[in-house]
Amino acid sequence: MKKSIVVSLFCIALVLTFCLKNTGAVKPFDDHNRVIARYGTPIIDGTIDEVWETAGKILPELKSSADILASGEFRVLWDESALYSLFIVTDPVLNDTNINTYEQDSVEVFLDEENDKAISYQNDDVHYRVNFKNVQSTDAGAPHRFSSATSLLKDDDGNIIGYIVETSLLWSKMPESGTIIGFELQINDADATGRRLGTINIFDQDGTAWSNPSSMGEIILIDENKQVASARYTGMLYSWIKYVESINPNAYINSKIIIEPLKNAKAVLQNPTATQNEIDAAEAELREVVANLTDGSGFLKVQDLVENKELTDAFTFFNGEPVNSTADWHKRAEEIRRLYQYYMYGVMPDSSNETISYTISGNEMQIAVKKDNQSVSFPVMFQVPDADKVAMPE
Repeated sequence: MKKSIVVSLFCIALVLTFCLKNTGAVKPFDDHNRVIARYGTPIIDGTIDEVWETAGKILPELKSSADILASGEFRVLWDESALYSLFIVTDPVLNDTNINTYEQDSVEVFLDEENDKAISYQNDDVHYRVNFKNVQSTDAGAPHRFSSATSLLKDDDGNIIGYIVETSLLWSKMPESGTIIGFELQINDADATGRRLGTINIFDQDGTAWSNPSSMGEIILIDENKQVASARYTGMLYSWIKYVESINPNAYINSKIIIEPLKNAKAVLQNPTATQNEIDAAEAELREVVANLTDGSGFLKVQDLVENKELTDAFTFFNGEPVNSTADWHKRAEEIRRLYQYYMYGVMPDSSNETISYTISGNEMQIAVKKDNQSVSFPVMFQVPDADKVAMPE
Protein backbone atom coordinates (compact mmCIF):
# COMPACT_ATOMS: atom_id res chain seq x y z
CA MET A 1 0.00 0.00 0.00
CA LYS A 2 2.74 2.43 1.04
CA LYS A 3 4.70 1.59 -2.11
CA SER A 4 1.75 2.38 -4.39
CA ILE A 5 1.19 5.71 -2.59
CA VAL A 6 4.86 6.65 -3.07
CA VAL A 7 4.72 5.72 -6.76
CA SER A 8 1.51 7.73 -7.20
CA LEU A 9 3.03 10.78 -5.52
CA PHE A 10 6.11 10.47 -7.73
CA CYS A 11 3.97 10.37 -10.87
CA ILE A 12 2.01 13.42 -9.71
CA ALA A 13 5.29 15.27 -9.10
CA LEU A 14 6.45 14.46 -12.63
CA VAL A 15 3.19 15.71 -14.11
CA LEU A 16 3.36 18.92 -12.06
CA THR A 17 6.97 19.50 -13.14
CA PHE A 18 6.06 19.01 -16.78
CA CYS A 19 3.06 21.33 -16.47
CA LEU A 20 5.14 24.03 -14.80
CA LYS A 21 7.75 23.86 -17.54
CA ASN A 22 5.00 24.19 -20.16
CA THR A 23 3.09 27.09 -18.64
CA GLY A 24 1.96 29.93 -20.87
CA ALA A 25 -0.01 30.16 -24.09
CA VAL A 26 2.65 28.40 -26.19
CA LYS A 27 4.30 25.16 -25.03
CA PRO A 28 8.11 25.54 -24.86
CA PHE A 29 8.74 21.76 -24.59
CA ASP A 30 7.30 18.69 -26.31
CA ASP A 31 6.41 15.38 -24.63
CA HIS A 32 10.06 14.25 -24.87
CA ASN A 33 11.39 17.34 -23.04
CA ARG A 34 12.79 18.81 -26.26
CA VAL A 35 12.65 22.56 -26.79
CA ILE A 36 10.13 23.40 -29.51
CA ALA A 37 11.43 25.88 -32.10
CA ARG A 38 8.56 27.29 -34.12
CA TYR A 39 8.87 28.80 -37.57
CA GLY A 40 9.42 32.57 -37.72
CA THR A 41 11.93 35.24 -38.73
CA PRO A 42 12.67 38.04 -36.24
CA ILE A 43 14.72 41.14 -36.96
CA ILE A 44 17.98 40.91 -35.00
CA ASP A 45 18.14 44.41 -33.52
CA GLY A 46 17.91 43.96 -29.74
CA THR A 47 14.16 44.59 -29.55
CA ILE A 48 11.41 42.02 -29.08
CA ASP A 49 9.45 41.71 -32.33
CA GLU A 50 5.86 40.55 -32.35
CA VAL A 51 6.90 37.27 -33.97
CA TRP A 52 8.58 36.27 -30.70
CA GLU A 53 5.12 35.93 -29.15
CA THR A 54 4.65 32.76 -31.24
CA ALA A 55 7.62 31.13 -29.43
CA GLY A 56 7.33 29.25 -26.15
CA LYS A 57 8.80 30.94 -23.07
CA ILE A 58 11.57 28.83 -21.51
CA LEU A 59 12.42 29.55 -17.87
CA PRO A 60 15.83 27.91 -17.24
CA GLU A 61 16.11 26.34 -13.81
CA LEU A 62 19.58 24.77 -13.68
CA LYS A 63 21.81 27.10 -11.63
CA SER A 64 25.39 26.07 -10.95
CA SER A 65 25.55 28.11 -7.73
CA ALA A 66 23.22 29.40 -5.04
CA ASP A 67 25.04 32.75 -5.28
CA ILE A 68 23.59 33.55 -8.70
CA LEU A 69 21.48 36.72 -8.69
CA ALA A 70 20.42 36.72 -12.34
CA SER A 71 17.38 35.03 -13.85
CA GLY A 72 16.22 34.73 -17.40
CA GLU A 73 13.80 33.71 -20.10
CA PHE A 74 14.65 32.10 -23.46
CA ARG A 75 12.69 31.87 -26.70
CA VAL A 76 13.65 30.14 -29.95
CA LEU A 77 12.53 30.43 -33.60
CA TRP A 78 13.84 29.09 -36.89
CA ASP A 79 13.57 29.48 -40.66
CA GLU A 80 15.43 28.19 -43.72
CA SER A 81 18.46 30.35 -43.00
CA ALA A 82 19.03 30.34 -39.26
CA LEU A 83 18.17 29.42 -35.70
CA TYR A 84 17.14 32.49 -33.69
CA SER A 85 17.42 32.83 -29.90
CA LEU A 86 16.05 35.51 -27.60
CA PHE A 87 17.44 36.00 -24.09
CA ILE A 88 15.67 38.24 -21.58
CA VAL A 89 18.04 38.48 -18.60
CA THR A 90 17.13 40.13 -15.31
CA ASP A 91 20.33 41.20 -13.56
CA PRO A 92 20.85 44.53 -11.72
CA VAL A 93 24.66 44.12 -11.63
CA LEU A 94 26.36 43.98 -15.04
CA ASN A 95 30.11 43.59 -15.44
CA ASP A 96 32.39 42.92 -18.43
CA THR A 97 35.82 43.68 -16.96
CA ASN A 98 37.09 40.09 -16.66
CA ILE A 99 39.63 39.15 -19.33
CA ASN A 100 37.88 35.74 -19.57
CA THR A 101 34.82 36.39 -21.74
CA TYR A 102 32.89 33.53 -20.14
CA GLU A 103 33.16 35.27 -16.76
CA GLN A 104 31.49 38.43 -18.04
CA ASP A 105 27.71 38.97 -17.89
CA SER A 106 26.86 37.21 -21.12
CA VAL A 107 24.85 34.48 -22.84
CA GLU A 108 25.97 31.44 -24.82
CA VAL A 109 24.53 29.36 -27.67
CA PHE A 110 25.53 25.70 -28.19
CA LEU A 111 24.50 23.56 -31.16
CA ASP A 112 25.19 19.94 -32.15
CA GLU A 113 23.78 20.20 -35.66
CA GLU A 114 24.05 16.50 -36.51
CA ASN A 115 22.86 15.57 -32.99
CA ASP A 116 25.48 12.81 -32.90
CA LYS A 117 26.11 13.41 -29.16
CA ALA A 118 29.89 13.15 -29.44
CA ILE A 119 31.87 13.57 -26.21
CA SER A 120 34.18 16.17 -27.80
CA TYR A 121 33.56 18.94 -30.33
CA GLN A 122 33.31 17.85 -33.96
CA ASN A 123 32.89 19.84 -37.20
CA ASP A 124 29.11 20.09 -36.72
CA ASP A 125 29.32 21.46 -33.15
CA VAL A 126 29.37 25.21 -32.49
CA HIS A 127 29.61 27.40 -29.40
CA TYR A 128 29.13 31.16 -29.43
CA ARG A 129 29.00 33.84 -26.73
CA VAL A 130 27.88 37.47 -26.58
CA ASN A 131 28.00 39.82 -23.60
CA PHE A 132 25.49 42.51 -22.63
CA LYS A 133 27.44 45.08 -24.70
CA ASN A 134 27.14 42.88 -27.79
CA VAL A 135 30.82 41.85 -27.80
CA GLN A 136 30.95 38.41 -29.41
CA SER A 137 33.40 35.55 -28.87
CA THR A 138 33.59 32.15 -30.54
CA ASP A 139 34.74 28.94 -28.87
CA ALA A 140 33.82 26.63 -31.77
CA GLY A 141 32.49 27.30 -35.25
CA ALA A 142 32.96 29.96 -37.92
CA PRO A 143 32.45 33.47 -36.45
CA HIS A 144 30.67 34.68 -39.59
CA ARG A 145 27.79 32.25 -39.00
CA PHE A 146 26.80 34.09 -35.83
CA SER A 147 25.27 37.56 -35.42
CA SER A 148 23.66 39.31 -32.46
CA ALA A 149 22.18 42.51 -31.06
CA THR A 150 21.67 43.66 -27.47
CA SER A 151 19.82 46.31 -25.48
CA LEU A 152 19.56 47.19 -21.79
CA LEU A 153 16.46 46.64 -19.66
CA LYS A 154 15.49 49.56 -17.40
CA ASP A 155 12.81 50.11 -14.77
CA ASP A 156 10.45 53.08 -14.63
CA ASP A 157 13.12 55.16 -12.88
CA GLY A 158 15.72 54.49 -15.56
CA ASN A 159 17.75 52.03 -13.49
CA ILE A 160 19.39 49.16 -15.40
CA ILE A 161 17.80 45.86 -14.35
CA GLY A 162 19.11 43.53 -17.05
CA TYR A 163 19.55 43.15 -20.79
CA ILE A 164 18.13 41.60 -23.95
CA VAL A 165 20.12 39.55 -26.47
CA GLU A 166 18.91 38.40 -29.89
CA THR A 167 21.08 35.97 -31.86
CA SER A 168 21.06 34.43 -35.30
CA LEU A 169 23.01 31.23 -36.03
CA LEU A 170 23.15 30.26 -39.72
CA TRP A 171 22.56 26.62 -40.62
CA SER A 172 25.36 24.76 -42.38
CA LYS A 173 22.63 23.14 -44.48
CA MET A 174 18.92 23.83 -44.83
CA PRO A 175 16.92 21.81 -42.25
CA GLU A 176 13.39 20.46 -42.53
CA SER A 177 10.44 20.64 -40.20
CA GLY A 178 10.73 17.82 -37.65
CA THR A 179 14.54 17.91 -37.51
CA ILE A 180 15.96 17.22 -34.02
CA ILE A 181 19.23 18.93 -33.07
CA GLY A 182 21.50 19.00 -30.01
CA PHE A 183 20.96 22.33 -28.26
CA GLU A 184 21.72 24.40 -25.16
CA LEU A 185 21.45 28.03 -24.05
CA GLN A 186 23.28 29.54 -21.08
CA ILE A 187 23.48 32.70 -18.98
CA ASN A 188 26.76 33.71 -17.30
CA ASP A 189 26.26 35.84 -14.17
CA ALA A 190 29.13 38.07 -12.97
CA ASP A 191 29.30 40.06 -9.75
CA ALA A 192 30.44 43.68 -9.33
CA THR A 193 34.12 42.63 -9.21
CA GLY A 194 34.00 40.74 -12.50
CA ARG A 195 34.01 37.27 -10.96
CA ARG A 196 31.54 34.79 -12.44
CA LEU A 197 29.04 33.68 -9.83
CA GLY A 198 27.79 30.81 -11.96
CA THR A 199 25.72 29.74 -14.94
CA ILE A 200 22.05 29.14 -15.72
CA ASN A 201 21.13 26.41 -18.23
CA ILE A 202 18.20 24.48 -19.68
CA PHE A 203 19.70 20.98 -19.89
CA ASP A 204 23.40 20.95 -18.94
CA GLN A 205 23.47 19.33 -15.51
CA ASP A 206 27.22 19.47 -14.86
CA GLY A 207 28.42 22.53 -16.81
CA THR A 208 30.37 20.60 -19.45
CA ALA A 209 28.54 21.54 -22.68
CA TRP A 210 31.47 23.83 -23.58
CA SER A 211 33.66 20.73 -24.05
CA ASN A 212 31.19 17.83 -24.27
CA PRO A 213 28.31 18.17 -26.79
CA SER A 214 26.59 15.11 -25.29
CA SER A 215 25.75 17.33 -22.27
CA MET A 216 23.37 19.34 -24.45
CA GLY A 217 19.65 18.72 -24.62
CA GLU A 218 17.63 18.72 -27.82
CA ILE A 219 15.53 21.06 -29.91
CA ILE A 220 12.91 20.07 -32.49
CA LEU A 221 12.08 22.32 -35.44
CA ILE A 222 8.32 22.61 -35.92
CA ASP A 223 6.35 24.24 -38.70
CA GLU A 224 2.75 23.62 -37.68
CA ASN A 225 1.07 25.46 -40.54
CA LYS A 226 3.17 24.64 -43.59
CA GLN A 227 6.34 22.98 -44.78
CA VAL A 228 9.54 24.99 -45.19
CA ALA A 229 8.47 28.05 -47.14
CA SER A 230 11.26 28.14 -49.69
CA ALA A 231 13.52 25.74 -51.55
CA ARG A 232 16.22 28.43 -51.63
CA TYR A 233 18.89 28.51 -48.95
CA THR A 234 20.98 31.69 -48.88
CA GLY A 235 22.31 31.44 -45.33
CA MET A 236 25.84 30.25 -46.12
CA LEU A 237 26.21 32.63 -49.07
CA TYR A 238 25.35 35.49 -46.71
CA SER A 239 27.85 34.07 -44.21
CA TRP A 240 30.66 33.94 -46.79
CA ILE A 241 29.92 37.47 -47.98
CA LYS A 242 30.14 38.65 -44.37
CA TYR A 243 33.44 36.79 -43.93
CA VAL A 244 35.04 38.08 -47.15
CA GLU A 245 34.03 41.65 -46.28
CA SER A 246 35.91 41.26 -42.99
CA ILE A 247 39.17 40.30 -44.71
CA ASN A 248 41.98 42.87 -44.51
CA PRO A 249 42.97 43.38 -48.18
CA ASN A 250 46.30 44.93 -47.19
CA ALA A 251 47.36 41.60 -45.66
CA TYR A 252 47.38 39.80 -49.04
CA ILE A 253 49.45 40.51 -52.13
CA ASN A 254 46.67 39.30 -54.46
CA SER A 255 43.59 40.60 -52.63
CA LYS A 256 42.14 41.99 -55.88
CA ILE A 257 40.95 38.48 -56.78
CA ILE A 258 38.07 38.79 -54.29
CA ILE A 259 36.56 41.97 -55.81
CA GLU A 260 34.51 40.51 -58.68
CA PRO A 261 33.38 37.30 -56.91
CA LEU A 262 32.22 39.39 -53.95
CA LYS A 263 30.34 41.76 -56.22
CA ASN A 264 28.70 38.82 -58.01
CA ALA A 265 27.79 37.10 -54.73
CA LYS A 266 26.04 40.23 -53.43
CA ALA A 267 24.07 40.53 -56.68
CA VAL A 268 22.96 36.89 -56.43
CA LEU A 269 21.97 37.31 -52.78
CA GLN A 270 19.83 40.36 -53.59
CA ASN A 271 18.16 38.67 -56.57
CA PRO A 272 14.88 37.06 -55.39
CA THR A 273 14.70 34.94 -58.57
CA ALA A 274 18.21 33.47 -58.25
CA THR A 275 18.14 29.67 -58.36
CA GLN A 276 19.75 27.44 -55.76
CA ASN A 277 22.37 26.45 -58.35
CA GLU A 278 23.30 30.12 -58.83
CA ILE A 279 23.44 30.65 -55.06
CA ASP A 280 25.66 27.59 -54.57
CA ALA A 281 27.92 28.63 -57.47
CA ALA A 282 28.41 32.13 -56.01
CA GLU A 283 29.29 30.61 -52.62
CA ALA A 284 31.73 28.12 -54.21
CA GLU A 285 33.43 30.98 -56.09
CA LEU A 286 33.95 32.90 -52.84
CA ARG A 287 35.37 29.81 -51.14
CA GLU A 288 37.80 29.30 -54.03
CA VAL A 289 39.17 32.86 -54.08
CA VAL A 290 39.61 32.84 -50.30
CA ALA A 291 41.57 29.58 -50.58
CA ASN A 292 43.79 31.21 -53.23
CA LEU A 293 44.64 34.33 -51.21
CA THR A 294 48.33 34.59 -50.34
CA ASP A 295 50.14 36.91 -47.96
CA GLY A 296 53.52 36.49 -49.63
CA SER A 297 55.04 34.72 -46.63
CA GLY A 298 55.89 31.61 -48.61
CA PHE A 299 54.49 29.40 -45.84
CA LEU A 300 52.39 26.41 -46.80
CA LYS A 301 48.69 26.79 -46.12
CA VAL A 302 47.29 24.70 -43.29
CA GLN A 303 45.46 22.35 -45.65
CA ASP A 304 48.71 21.68 -47.55
CA LEU A 305 50.86 20.77 -44.54
CA VAL A 306 52.20 17.22 -44.37
CA GLU A 307 51.78 15.40 -41.06
CA ASN A 308 55.04 15.22 -39.10
CA LYS A 309 55.04 13.20 -35.85
CA GLU A 310 58.66 14.08 -35.07
CA LEU A 311 59.74 17.12 -33.06
CA THR A 312 60.77 19.86 -35.49
CA ASP A 313 64.45 20.80 -35.41
CA ALA A 314 64.69 24.41 -34.19
CA PHE A 315 68.01 24.78 -36.05
CA THR A 316 66.54 24.03 -39.48
CA PHE A 317 64.80 26.67 -41.57
CA PHE A 318 61.26 26.03 -42.83
CA ASN A 319 62.68 25.37 -46.30
CA GLY A 320 65.00 22.66 -44.92
CA GLU A 321 68.26 24.63 -44.89
CA PRO A 322 70.40 24.35 -41.69
CA VAL A 323 71.27 27.13 -39.24
CA ASN A 324 75.07 27.49 -39.47
CA SER A 325 75.83 30.76 -37.68
CA THR A 326 74.64 33.25 -35.10
CA ALA A 327 73.34 35.44 -37.92
CA ASP A 328 71.39 32.46 -39.26
CA TRP A 329 69.89 31.86 -35.83
CA HIS A 330 68.58 35.43 -35.61
CA LYS A 331 66.88 34.88 -38.96
CA ARG A 332 65.54 31.52 -37.81
CA ALA A 333 64.18 33.05 -34.57
CA GLU A 334 62.33 35.65 -36.62
CA GLU A 335 60.99 32.89 -38.87
CA ILE A 336 59.72 30.96 -35.83
CA ARG A 337 57.92 34.09 -34.63
CA ARG A 338 56.27 34.53 -38.04
CA LEU A 339 55.41 30.82 -38.21
CA TYR A 340 53.72 30.99 -34.83
CA GLN A 341 51.66 34.02 -35.84
CA TYR A 342 50.75 32.50 -39.23
CA TYR A 343 49.65 29.08 -38.01
CA MET A 344 48.33 30.04 -34.57
CA TYR A 345 46.50 33.28 -35.30
CA GLY A 346 46.42 33.69 -39.07
CA VAL A 347 46.89 36.89 -41.05
CA MET A 348 46.71 40.06 -38.97
CA PRO A 349 43.32 41.82 -39.21
CA ASP A 350 42.89 45.43 -40.31
CA SER A 351 43.69 47.65 -37.34
CA SER A 352 43.44 50.99 -39.14
CA ASN A 353 40.23 52.02 -37.34
CA GLU A 354 41.33 50.77 -33.92
CA THR A 355 42.38 52.93 -31.01
CA ILE A 356 44.24 51.42 -28.06
CA SER A 357 44.64 53.18 -24.72
CA TYR A 358 45.61 52.17 -21.20
CA THR A 359 45.57 53.33 -17.60
CA ILE A 360 47.79 52.16 -14.75
CA SER A 361 46.79 51.91 -11.11
CA GLY A 362 49.28 50.25 -8.78
CA ASN A 363 50.34 46.99 -10.38
CA GLU A 364 47.32 46.73 -12.71
CA MET A 365 47.11 48.02 -16.27
CA GLN A 366 43.66 48.39 -17.87
CA ILE A 367 43.86 48.17 -21.68
CA ALA A 368 40.96 49.48 -23.79
CA VAL A 369 40.48 48.73 -27.49
CA LYS A 370 37.90 50.56 -29.60
CA LYS A 371 36.92 49.93 -33.21
CA ASP A 372 33.94 51.51 -34.95
CA ASN A 373 31.04 51.29 -32.49
CA GLN A 374 32.45 48.48 -30.38
CA SER A 375 34.87 48.50 -27.45
CA VAL A 376 36.42 46.03 -25.06
CA SER A 377 38.69 46.41 -22.06
CA PHE A 378 40.70 43.95 -20.01
CA PRO A 379 43.14 44.06 -17.07
CA VAL A 380 46.81 43.05 -17.13
CA MET A 381 48.66 42.43 -13.86
CA PHE A 382 52.36 43.25 -13.66
CA GLN A 383 55.05 43.60 -11.01
CA VAL A 384 57.88 46.13 -11.14
CA PRO A 385 61.03 44.97 -9.27
CA ASP A 386 62.23 47.13 -6.42
CA ALA A 387 65.18 49.10 -7.84
CA ASP A 388 67.03 48.87 -4.51
CA LYS A 389 66.89 45.07 -4.63
CA VAL A 390 67.92 44.55 -8.23
CA ALA A 391 71.56 43.54 -8.63
CA MET A 392 73.11 45.72 -11.34
CA PRO A 393 75.96 44.29 -13.44
CA GLU A 394 79.39 45.65 -12.62
